[in-house]
Parts: sequence; C-alpha cells; structure tokens
Amino acid sequence: MAARGKALRSYVWSSLPGYVSPRARRPFIRVEEVLDYFGGDTSSGRRSYARYVEQGLVTDLENPLELGKGHGIIGERNFVDAVRDRYLPPPIKVRELPAGGKIMGRVEPELIIATVCAVLRVRRDDLPKKGYRRYGRWLLMELPYRFGEMKQPEIGVMLGIDYSAVSIGRKRFLMMMEADPELQSLFTKANTRISQG
Repeated sequence: MAARGKALRSYVWSSLPGYVSPRARRPFIRVEEVLDYFGGDTSSGRRSYARYVEQGLVTDLENPLELGKGHGIIGERNFVDAVRDRYLPPPIKVRELPAGGKIMGRVEPELIIATVCAVLRVRRDDLPKKGYRRYGRWLLMELPYRFGEMKQPEIGVMLGIDYSAVSIGRKRFLMMMEADPELQSLFTKANTRISQG
C-alpha cells in the first residue's frame, strides 16, 4: 500500500498532491467540492481525504457512479437537465412547465397523498394493496418530486423504500405513462387537483 500511495503522490498527472497540500495545487483543479465532503479545505479535511484515498488502495470502496448505472444520468441538476434537453426526447407528450411547482410553492406531502387517494378512489389504507400498488406508488413517487419539492431520498423514506428504487420507479412511470392512456388520465387528474389546491 505504501508503494502504491507513494506512486500516486509522485505521478506527474495525479491531482492527489493538490488535494492534500495547497502548495502542490494547479490553478485549473478545483478541490473545494471534493474536500467539502471530508471537512473542507483544512488540514484535518485534507488528512481525511488522504486517508480515504489510502483506504481505497487496499480495500474496495463503494463507487458512487455505480448507483446510477443503467438507471439514469449522474451529476448535478443543471448538468442532468442539459443532457436530457440535448440528447433525450421528452418522456411524455403532455408535460407541465418544470417551474410550475415553484410558482405554486411547495405542496405538503399529505395533500399529495390525499390527492392520489381521491384520483384512485381508494382509502389511504387501501393504497398499498394489490391492484392499486403500482399506480399509487408511481404517483406517490412522481408527484412529491414535482410539486412537493421533495428529493428522491425523502420520497424513499416516506414510502419505506430505497431512494434508488424511487429513481427507477419514476423513470418507469414516465415511460409507462407515454403508452398507457389510463395512467396519463390519472396523472392529469392529480396534476389538476394539486394545481387547483
């Protein structure tokens, strides 16, 4: 491990020296965002980052890029939006303005759940039951994201599932909605009810 670490620190194209020592930085490398995960651009933050890299030389660390493999685009929101706008067709033909939720303000999750129950004509207790589960779950993944300003991990907690399942479920929902008039109709009804308050 010591030999590998030494090689990494001395390799001419490695950015590691700049992360662990401000004197070794190159002006075109921005270290702040990475170091923020380890306590910031401080001596303790830089040491924490160096330990993390050294640990990765001897053990298998979880690769954050694997989380999105096959499920979507990885990156900050503006990057994801730019890639979608440039390379992907809109997932559904009739799509509300993305800023619609922001204009309305945040919609409370309870109102969204009540809306889904009303649109599906079920009691809240019946929502998870077989037959309603698929549409209900999909609506409860998509609507809080659009109108509740909830992030996917928060939606996962609300539904008792992992956030990666929310990401996959939302993607599947948008694909299914394009081919399923019944699902389109339910989604439009829910949108209308939420928009009208």
